[in-house]
Amino acid sequence: MKNHGKLNATLLTPAYWEKYHLSDGVDFANQFQAIDAQDLGENDRKQALDELLKKMAAQGYNNPANSMYVLYSAILVQRN
Repeated sequence: MKNHGKLNATLLTPAYWEKYHLSDGVDFANQFQAIDAQDLGENDRKQALDELLKKMAAQGYNNPANSMYVLYSAILVQRN
């Protein structure tokens, strides 16, 4: 995981989303953790994160008005 601060790291954990009973957040955080745990090259990592972001966007989580947008943004920061 790229180091972008404690808050960003917290948002990327399933436990954070469990606390707020947001099962989609738990699922997407778990998917992020699975990608992050793999020893992928930079291009493969970006591609895997792009696919995850597309799944989130398909559910409207790329909308700033959505509560899941903070997770979307945190993953986007990790992608870049």
